[in-house]
This record gives sequence, structure tokens and C-alpha cells, in this order.
Amino acid sequence: RRRLLLITQTAATLFAGILSYLSLRGEASVTAIFLLTAAGAAASAFDNPARQSLIPELVPREHLLNALSLNSATYTGAALIGPALGGAMLGLVGASWLYLLNAISYLAVIGALAAMRDVPPSPRRTEPWREALLGGVRFILRHRLILVMLMMSSLAALFARSYQQLLPIFADDIWHTSASGY
Repeated sequence: RRRLLLITQTAATLFAGILSYLSLRGEASVTAIFLLTAAGAAASAFDNPARQSLIPELVPREHLLNALSLNSATYTGAALIGPALGGAMLGLVGASWLYLLNAISYLAVIGALAAMRDVPPSPRRTEPWREALLGGVRFILRHRLILVMLMMSSLAALFARSYQQLLPIFADDIWHTSASGY
């Protein structure tokens, strides 16, 4: 998991760096932005589960709920603060430099992952992955509260997170603000 996180974080750094480079040269096309964003989303699809599954190995069981809550709060806080901070800085430094700052921000995570030592390896599974998956689905279906919480979380992830992608459109077309108004 640690190695996978190093790979995904390095890939995210590379994608943000390429976007910064293209933008600084005036060559950031819509196609390049879409491709780099899609590549970043693909890396994130591997990064998020690896990060989530690493937490129980790093934190004692009695502190696990606090660690998971802190991780969730950090992720949500960054999703709220990041666009606001980025919008304020966009008018000051421009998109190219924001992409570069984004790339640099990944270096702190890469450094933290590189500094981790003695992370326990993943336990080896004794049952096939399909049986484990079906066991998880059966557990969810037997516990209504967990089922409802998963459904609510899925709906929020599907519909509520899209505000980040829509904010630039609202800032420009509806609120008629400049880049810093974003």
C-alpha cells in the first residue's frame, strides 16, 4: 500500500507538473487538460483505497475511529478550502503557478510516505476475493444502518461533490466575477 501510494502521489505530481509546464508555455489545450485530469482521477481511484486501508496499520485500534475521522475531516476541509484559496490566488499568480504549487504540494506527501518505516505488510487472504466481496455485500444487506449510511455517502459523492467542477462556471457566467471572484 505504501508503495502504491508513492506511485500514485508521484503520478499526481507529474500530472500537475506537466499541466503547469504546458500552461507556462501557453500550450495547455482543452484536450491536454482533460487527459491530465482523467489520468489524475485514475491515479486517485487507486490512491484513495490504498490510503484508507493503510490507516488501520498505522494507528492503534483504540485510536482508529479518531484517525479515520481526522482523515475524513482533512479530505473534506481540503475540498472546501482549496478552491477558495485557489480562487483568491488565481488572480494574483495565474493558473500556471497554481498548477506548479499543486505539484509541489504533493512532495510533502511523498516525503512523508518515504519516511515511513516498518509499516506492516498487508495480511495474506485465505479466501478468494469474490467470496470476500460477497461476504461484505451480505454484511451490508444484514445491517440496515450501514446500508443507509453507504447509500447516503454514495449519493453525496455522486451529486454533492460536483460543485467543485461547477464553481468556475458559476463564477464566470452567473456571478460575473473575475478569476479572483472564483
